[in-house]
Amino acid sequence: MTVLLTILFFTLQVNIFAQDYSQLKLLPVPNEKVINFINPDDPVITDLPVHPFDFGGSPGNPHDEDQLLWADLDMEYTGQHPMFAQTLVHDKEGNLLFFIVDNNIYNRFGEKFYKVDFVLKIL
Repeated sequence: MTVLLTILFFTLQVNIFAQDYSQLKLLPVPNEKVINFINPDDPVITDLPVHPFDFGGSPGNPHDEDQLLWADLDMEYTGQHPMFAQTLVHDKEGNLLFFIVDNNIYNRFGEKFYKVDFVLKIL
């Protein structure tokens, strides 16, 4: 009986611990924003790191598909909306580690991870 209670207690502790850290504390939303749920009673909206681009001498609009055709999307996140999927990864304190927009992976500063000669390099 003692062994059964010990196993039950241990299982409950593991389940409670796993539930505490299993959900995202940062939720990406449209317009380069993130809702920070570190304090669930007072969620805060913050910005993703966006690097603006020029289009014809004026600031580019990352939500205008025609302008994105001319933007250099190979190096930095310009604020474009996802066409298919978007997610982000954070540590247990909710600090942004990296985020993914479609198939592009960006570090916490909005700089793109890229591959050259089959070796992964970080800018």
